[in-house]
Amino acid sequence: MRGWDHDKGRFGDFVLARILRATFDRGLLPGYVDHAEDADWHTITLLSVTAVSGSPSEAVRVEYALGEDGKRVFRTRKALAHYVTDDRQPGFDTLVTVSLIGADSRFRQARRADGL
Repeated sequence: MRGWDHDKGRFGDFVLARILRATFDRGLLPGYVDHAEDADWHTITLLSVTAVSGSPSEAVRVEYALGEDGKRVFRTRKALAHYVTDDRQPGFDTLVTVSLIGADSRFRQARRADGL
């Protein structure tokens, strides 16, 4: 679940199963932060998926929906990009690398009418 983290002063992702206890004190109630203020959620960014080898096998191209050149570019929300970009430990072998290209200004928006 994504929401405002009052302790860190920023929007963040929360795993509900990890929340063991919650308390509510109306006297300590911080101000409401509207989801429209979550710039990372409302910014679309571009990701590049590239085969590690210069000439990927057909199986690798099909598995990762790569083009003949062994590459694919797709759009995602900036808030989700860190879940798929590569930040691997040394020695971890992978068939593709995923990297952030940048924001796609054609799709940047403060807030869409449908809430997405």
